Amino acid sequence: MSPPPEPPQRPPGVPPPSPTGRAADRPIALVAELVARLRSAGPEPTSEEVAEALWLARWTAPAAPPEAAADAEAPGDGSLAAHPETATGPAAGRPADGAPGPDPRPEPADATGRDDGDGGDGRDGGNSENGGDGGDGAAPVPPASTEPSRAPSVELYPARRSGGAPRTGIPVRAPAARALPGLALLHRALRPLQRYRPPLPPAAGELDEEATAELSARAAVVHPVFARVTRRRGELQILVDASPTAAVWQPTAEQLRLACEQLGVFRDVRLRHLSRAADGTPLLAGRTGPGAAGSARPADRHLDPTGRRLTLVLSDCVGPLWQDGGAQRMLHRWARRTPVAVVQPLPPRLWPRTALPAEPGTLLREGSGRFGFVPEGFGPPAEPDALPVPVLLPTPQALGNWARLLSGGAGGGVPGGVPGPAAWVRPLHPAVPPPAPGAPGASGPHALLRAFHAGASPGARDLARHLAVVPLVPPVMHLVQEAMLPDTGPMELAEVLLSGLLERYADPDEDGPRYAFVPGVRELLLQSLDRSAAVLVLKHLSAHVSRHFGRGTRNFAAVAVARLTGRGSGPVAPDGAFGEADGPGAGQAADDELFAQVPAEVVRFYLPDAEAADHAEEAERLLHQWEAERDVQLLHRARAAAETACAADAGARPRRTLARILRALARVPGAHRGADPAAASAGAAALLREAAALLTGPDPHALLERAAVEYELWRTTDSPAPLLAAERTLRALGSDEGTGEPEETRTPPAAAGVGERRAGAGGREDRSAGGDGGDRADGGDGDGGEAGQGAGARPLGAGRNLPPHLEQVRRLRLGRVLLALARAAPEHRRRAAPEAVRELREASDMPPERAAWAPQPADTSATPVRPDTPDGSAAPDRPGPLGGPGTGAIDEPFAPAAPGPGAQRCATLLDLADALRLTGAPAAERLRVLDDAAAAAPSDGPADERAGLRLRCTWARAGVLREAGSWEEAAEAYAAAVRSAPAYSAERGELLVEWGEMLLGVTGRRGEAENLLREALTSAPTGGPSVTRASRLLGDALLARYRTEGFLPDLYEGCHLLESAARQEPGPARRAEVWLDLGRARALFPPESTQRGMAERELTTALHEAGEAGGEADPTAARAWHALGEEHRGRGRRERALAAYREAAEAWRRVGERLVDVPWEEVRRTRERIEELARGGAD
Repeated sequence: MSPPPEPPQRPPGVPPPSPTGRAADRPIALVAELVARLRSAGPEPTSEEVAEALWLARWTAPAAPPEAAADAEAPGDGSLAAHPETATGPAAGRPADGAPGPDPRPEPADATGRDDGDGGDGRDGGNSENGGDGGDGAAPVPPASTEPSRAPSVELYPARRSGGAPRTGIPVRAPAARALPGLALLHRALRPLQRYRPPLPPAAGELDEEATAELSARAAVVHPVFARVTRRRGELQILVDASPTAAVWQPTAEQLRLACEQLGVFRDVRLRHLSRAADGTPLLAGRTGPGAAGSARPADRHLDPTGRRLTLVLSDCVGPLWQDGGAQRMLHRWARRTPVAVVQPLPPRLWPRTALPAEPGTLLREGSGRFGFVPEGFGPPAEPDALPVPVLLPTPQALGNWARLLSGGAGGGVPGGVPGPAAWVRPLHPAVPPPAPGAPGASGPHALLRAFHAGASPGARDLARHLAVVPLVPPVMHLVQEAMLPDTGPMELAEVLLSGLLERYADPDEDGPRYAFVPGVRELLLQSLDRSAAVLVLKHLSAHVSRHFGRGTRNFAAVAVARLTGRGSGPVAPDGAFGEADGPGAGQAADDELFAQVPAEVVRFYLPDAEAADHAEEAERLLHQWEAERDVQLLHRARAAAETACAADAGARPRRTLARILRALARVPGAHRGADPAAASAGAAALLREAAALLTGPDPHALLERAAVEYELWRTTDSPAPLLAAERTLRALGSDEGTGEPEETRTPPAAAGVGERRAGAGGREDRSAGGDGGDRADGGDGDGGEAGQGAGARPLGAGRNLPPHLEQVRRLRLGRVLLALARAAPEHRRRAAPEAVRELREASDMPPERAAWAPQPADTSATPVRPDTPDGSAAPDRPGPLGGPGTGAIDEPFAPAAPGPGAQRCATLLDLADALRLTGAPAAERLRVLDDAAAAAPSDGPADERAGLRLRCTWARAGVLREAGSWEEAAEAYAAAVRSAPAYSAERGELLVEWGEMLLGVTGRRGEAENLLREALTSAPTGGPSVTRASRLLGDALLARYRTEGFLPDLYEGCHLLESAARQEPGPARRAEVWLDLGRARALFPPESTQRGMAERELTTALHEAGEAGGEADPTAARAWHALGEEHRGRGRRERALAAYREAAEAWRRVGERLVDVPWEEVRRTRERIEELARGGAD
């Protein structure tokens, strides 16, 4: 954990501030408003950043002089805009090119009744609050608080998941490639805009008494002289077309906005998104994604007829708004009154194929901000009612010509003009006819590539070859441009995107477009790319994965680099042993399977594999290859081969192989891409049922695999019935009399499964922790009626004559299935937990010579088939809040590498400690088991496996000490676990959250807890559950502090964090609880505050989510109805309040019918309110 930052030092020569109190220095309301504006303008500011900004503002932003104050169009309602001394501003810059120095006095932001309708502009108002210098003709230095290399922020609330809540994640400053090369050149090109003046009469300042007296004396008449007002008059808005390719141009728009903000000549720079309404009306919103529709307003509301606001429209002009002519008609209305131009990222040779074809010529500046145009060619004249709109390339030269034209410093062949293309728009612009269908046979990969090479620029051809090595998502495409082809920009990328070589995935839940090459094109492009270049691109991709997804993420690009450079031969163990980019927690792959699939295809292209002798062997080879590469296409090929083998051979081996493949497919998200969560879950369940139907007969390996399938089915359906079936299967395997292991399936238990390798989530939803269901066939602890009666007391080896290693695996998996059942089904906990303890204790006490890792006699009569289920060696997962690591399992169903006896015993003892917790065993006994587990951890073997086991042991120990109330010892254990967890991993984030949650309840350590939770927010992978938990815990802590200390910024920040958590929670019941807390927090604002008006909306949302959750959320619904009644009662709405209280009483009645604990004190308060209002006693 990083130490707290040092307080800022006072600049030299500046006297110390006067020792006044906080309330005297700045009104609390203004500080709170500043925090809110900083939050809405970009990534979440920390408390230290806010404090430093306020401190710096005292020395660099003195109060505006009377001259500026008189002329400023600031509101008089006491808002932040009316107090410029509260906002931060850049220091005055040095004059450039001999220009006079800028006026160091900041100008108040323009807050006059503009109806922006943006709701929450993600990056709006760049210069409104941050200011800049405003001198005429000055060349200001960029603000010190803005760095040109800073990457654009991401969307505040990512895409929705689990039925309605936007997906995980808060704004982060993610490293990304620059879309516009040469930011300094762009600054220099736009510098002429400093001389731009809107066509408005000059504003008069205050009366200059001395000048008035002198002039009046000389003229013998009274001649008033007013002081000159120096201020930034211009504004700029950048409209980004919300077309299918909008996400590709978003970095270009962000960098253009950043350049204009740093220029310091605009009093306001805003970024808006242009979209199309259902009736074709152009709309503008401050953000995109879910919820943006509510903030969208008709575009004409943002038209400024005074000419003060310049408009740049960034679009490729191929979207539906351009096809039907709506955008062109909007441009015509705007071009008549205000300067407007289109920034076209496509190369000029593609412009005729868009809906806004432009022609070269000379642009002229006319009055009232209008442009004239003299075309170069001799084509037909434009229509009389048509107006020209400049079309600019996103290059410094084109933007510089536009800036010189606006500033009046134009040159060129025509007086007052600059060279540049323009497009003609009409008031009733017609729609563009749809393109004609392509010729038959022109869509093959060779034909597409020939057509692309015939007209593409050299840079675009090079870019296409390099993009064949990486997943085609916008951040990675920009990364390839910056790292490998820095001379390319948006135009070359646009050529590739519109070349016909790509097809877009239909992913409505993704927060950005994803593309893939047309089948066959990638291979053709790789033929012309040197292998060393492919390795270099993959190295950059590997670094990107480590930065973006965390160093604990499974980095398949690093695996591909190792394979292509000869440093990795054969399959790489999927336990995270991918080199430096991975750590002990490398059990989680990158969010997108493309990051595994594409590198695997590249490796197979350069290192083709030999075909197997028959279909069964080919299916097994592809399955093992998928274990290392995680390319879902390998599974589909393996399934086809296995189905062919099953049709030709009805033996157990091909059927078992096919079942393993189906189980793996059920666990791969990419196998159900494009489906909603319910359909994806149903598809996975269907695959698992098909796999179960294949696993019949007495074969022990088939029964172990069937238990694994049933366990995986439980993880998919959330029903305990598959767990009970898995328990019956495993008990039957150990109790029935039968023959020994068939000769053909006897296998060294080296790979007896890997599934138990990741720590489970004790106390939390066990589906992500209970293991890889499949991997481990720990499939089935069922309660199963009579199957659950005392079967665990039988001596090892009794009943069915199982080989020792299979008996040990059976007991281990049965114990873990019982542990999963005890967690998932409280009604079975009393029986399942003690039996899990017995089974796991028996498995951990097996002598080494009988363990699952013991070598078996070789059998040359048949090809060995390794067990495909786990044996229990461990790597950490995301343990539950109190239980620490539980069942071990990783996402990977199969592992080629065999763990040693120490790792096996350590993992089993860790699960035993978790089972003891569920039985209520004392902490001392559990600590003894954990000490034995730590002692059993191997001292040799893979480094990441050893580190993972140590992390699990330390984490579990911290959880036990926390439950026992040994806060100091628990804090030491958490600190040790945090030090051993991979940086920026999900495990480290969970540890920080648990540690901070524990300290919140310890007197005197709330400040330390707050620091831990803030570190979790900034270091945990975006979108993970630890971010959601940290947001909620920190928000609750800040609100609790506000209730005791009354510091208003705590209330603002607490509400923001709760809203972030509510939008990220995956389940409706939890979302309802957070929305309820947020509604109660909004009610703490003063009645006249706009935040207070949002309380009713948040409470209504909580009721909606509670309705989706069903009966389990009845207590939350009752509390939400009561809070809503309190809100109505406080506003004097007696009838509505009474109705809300009665709904709350009905919800409490339903809670009582469910035979659960009822908070009678809350029920009593609701009844008292009903009686009070029924008597007419409401205020």
